[in-house]
Amino acid sequence: MSLSERQEHIQKGLHHLCSYDPKLDEVITSIDSIFSVEKHENYYEALVRAIISQQLSVAAADTIERRLRGLFAENTPTPQELLKLSDEELRRVGISSNKAGYLKDLAGQINHGELDLDALSVAPDDQVTTHLIKVKGIGVWTAQMFLLFCLGRLDVLPSGDLGIQVGIEQLYELSERPTPKRVEKIAEDKHWHPYASIASWYIWRNKK
Repeated sequence: MSLSERQEHIQKGLHHLCSYDPKLDEVITSIDSIFSVEKHENYYEALVRAIISQQLSVAAADTIERRLRGLFAENTPTPQELLKLSDEELRRVGISSNKAGYLKDLAGQINHGELDLDALSVAPDDQVTTHLIKVKGIGVWTAQMFLLFCLGRLDVLPSGDLGIQVGIEQLYELSERPTPKRVEKIAEDKHWHPYASIASWYIWRNKK
């Protein structure tokens, strides 16, 4: 899809969402920016970062990632280089034993051809998720973030994301934070599909 085609598709999505969901229409109208995601085109680096970042602040993850890159002339280690690092070397830069295992599983699957990251760019969303969650430490939420922020897919609904749940609770004045199942039901009732990524982006931006 060319840039102009994507922009046209996004405009159709905005019109679709505003037509079906008055609350979301108010949000889209009030936010002075159009849906956009700066896609991370190095899929491997993005997944390394995702694993490192788990349950850490942005600042802490930045520090650990910088230390890891510092071992390789400020570059993210290739899968082959990562596999050669000992767990002790990874711990010294701040990576826990569990995350060291996750990173090596990712590197190993790529190195052995079990995970073809380039092929994911043209695979359907569900296949992307299926392949990614085979990697230790990568769950559905990480796969959804990959779909949205690396592949730029427009129909991703991260129903288990805390920010989305809180944003929906606030926007629709719910009595409690919605469960993932209820988020999915709201998205269906409000006709967010096939533009759930756009809806989610505005929900995130609107959250107080």
